[in-house]
Amino acid sequence: MEYEKQGGSGLYTRDYFDSLLVETRYIDSREPDTSFDIYGKKFTSPIMVSMPTDLGDVHKTDVIETARGAEKAGLLFWVDTEEKEKLSEISDTGAAAIKIIRPYADNRIVFSQIEQAQKCGALAVGIDLSPGLGKEDASKSMEEIREFVSAASVPFIVKGILSQKDAYKCAVAGVGGIVMSAHESLLRYTVSPFMALPDVLKAVDARIPVFVDCEIRSGLDVFKALASGAKAVFMKRASAESPGGAKDFFEKISNMNKELKSFMAQTGCHNLSHVDKTVLWQI
Repeated sequence: MEYEKQGGSGLYTRDYFDSLLVETRYIDSREPDTSFDIYGKKFTSPIMVSMPTDLGDVHKTDVIETARGAEKAGLLFWVDTEEKEKLSEISDTGAAAIKIIRPYADNRIVFSQIEQAQKCGALAVGIDLSPGLGKEDASKSMEEIREFVSAASVPFIVKGILSQKDAYKCAVAGVGGIVMSAHESLLRYTVSPFMALPDVLKAVDARIPVFVDCEIRSGLDVFKALASGAKAVFMKRASAESPGGAKDFFEKISNMNKELKSFMAQTGCHNLSHVDKTVLWQI
């Protein structure tokens, strides 16, 4: 009950992160490489940028500013904007972007936005199934997900997965990736993404990449998430959380990546493929 009062599963996640210790391995250590490849493109870091779009008019240029920063830093950029013009502007920045679509009840809108994202050069496209649905939204069946996958000429991703059963259904439906995330209104009551990660990885059996959106606060958290099996992790971008704007936000990511490199060097992990669960101990 105390956890629910203070923040629910977010605190459980923090405790779980902190229960993991790192095994040091110094012999043959060398400068680590944090780059990773996904969907045919290489990025400098497994730390990705997620951009909310409900920022209001005062932050209307924030999405584009962040896209430019992501392109300059060589990071993968995720966005859920519904504005065609803004999606085109994001494409013009040169940022490699993944477009996430709301689960509209009218699938014609979903198919239209898949096509729109592809025309704007999206690296991949997906749908967010997290609860918190509006009047225009609806849950989706496995068959509907199959149809979305077939309609997309780029990898199709499902966001909001938190269970082994849903992950397995996604894999069978042929999705190109899973984002483990929980709707913020339910974070007090649901299993957190990081804690559910081992079961989800068993369900997909390395067939598709699994991305994790949870309580990532440091380069050490990034390291632990990757060692636990995540392909990459999210850092959310919100102006309210970054008073110094995009510059301070991307400087924070840069510092986190330096910390990630430090832990990779101390554990003998030359690149991300060497970061695995054998370097973690749980207390």
